[in-house]
Amino acid sequence: MSIQNEYTLTNEYTLAEAASRLGWAGTTLRDKVTAYAVPHHRRYAVRGIFFTDEDIVEIQALGHRRPAQAALAGPSAAAGHRTREDAAMDAALANLAGPTRVSRAH
Repeated sequence: MSIQNEYTLTNEYTLAEAASRLGWAGTTLRDKVTAYAVPHHRRYAVRGIFFTDEDIVEIQALGHRRPAQAALAGPSAAAGHRTREDAAMDAALANLAGPTRVSRAH
């Protein structure tokens, strides 16, 4: 049940309501809010997150996929967007990290 703001005359949706409208799990939307990956509003410091109709339309327009659709894409979809610079950086970081486990002689 959305609440209409009496001053701006816009609908305000809770996190659960917005997630339902987007077809997402509430935890998925909460994680995206925490990462500031989707537009939202905060009425209070921690609690009081809400979304307007414009926010929901913008989230849909940004092309954020539902988790099930992202899983279907698989890792090959992400690998197609890697550049040579990405591969070089990964190799350099792997060299800096060294071995991940040190074996001890008994």
